[in-house]
Amino acid sequence: TQSTWGPLNEHSISRMDLEQQAKQFVSAIEAQTKALSQLQADITKQRKDLDEEKTRMSSVMRFSSKIKLDVGGVKYTTSRETLTSIPDSLLASMFSGRFELEQDPVDGSFFIDRDGIPFRHILNYLRDPEHFEPPTDTCSYSEMELIREAKFYCLNGLVNRLTSPPLDDMVSKILDKEMKRTLSKMFPSGKRQFRLIHDSTRGITAAQFDNPVKAAATPTLTIIRSTAGHVFGAYLHDIFGSQGSWIPGSRENFLFALGNLTKQPLKLLHNGTGNGVHITSCGLHMSNGGDLVAFCSHSCNKPTVYTTIAPGYSNIQLDAGTLAGTPGNANYTPDLMEVFSVITS
Repeated sequence: TQSTWGPLNEHSISRMDLEQQAKQFVSAIEAQTKALSQLQADITKQRKDLDEEKTRMSSVMRFSSKIKLDVGGVKYTTSRETLTSIPDSLLASMFSGRFELEQDPVDGSFFIDRDGIPFRHILNYLRDPEHFEPPTDTCSYSEMELIREAKFYCLNGLVNRLTSPPLDDMVSKILDKEMKRTLSKMFPSGKRQFRLIHDSTRGITAAQFDNPVKAAATPTLTIIRSTAGHVFGAYLHDIFGSQGSWIPGSRENFLFALGNLTKQPLKLLHNGTGNGVHITSCGLHMSNGGDLVAFCSHSCNKPTVYTTIAPGYSNIQLDAGTLAGTPGNANYTPDLMEVFSVITS
């Protein structure tokens, strides 16, 4: 009698084929079971290792919130939170609790055998990396020494900030190579393009200044060289033309001097309060206290412009004229003024 399933022939599945498939299925199940068992064993081991690590961390070192450091004989007091703020750094590893550190039996400080003088900049960077300003007053140590220390503590972000490229591509009749290098360190890390959009040889009136600045619609850098040879100016992060009167001004605005009376570069940050910048129709006015005035041809009613450093740009009160290098007289006479569009890439 013919089967419902059709006649048996060479294409029918033999009993041997079924047994072979069954063996392969069982082998696959056994392999998966073995793999799952291994995975479970690995998870159990990792969990055990983690518990042991936690035990070691709790038993090796317990730090108070305030930590004393002796760095090459220079004493510092900081917090564990600061020292461990950048996870991949050497200090974060040292004070993670995984390693036993020796404390001074008298004052409880931890000794680090490195140069203690530039270490304050290491701490300042750890406290606020975003707003850290590379030092310009490196009288007691060289710039390369600070870079070397940053590399030792594995602070790659600080190394990048300290080795930011100088403004070699910036075309300026005022700045020499060293001035460009100094000015570049006053900016936060990042690549910037500086394009000359106006200079005083093209005109010194407010309108002649305002028009190209408004057309650029970018942050601007104004550099001034006085007839006495002093170089100073202002970085204005606010975009001109957005309003017609005073605005508070960005915290990124700053005034600067490249030497002159102080014999050292000077950077004064705006604190972000009060009237910071006058926008349009009056040239460049940094604060209504007259911190820096340039290209002003009408409201000042003077052929020269002046500077008086107000507290809005510094924690200290500087004498009028310090920025421009005019002691006892806030007025200065410009020899050349350049205005650059600043584009961050």
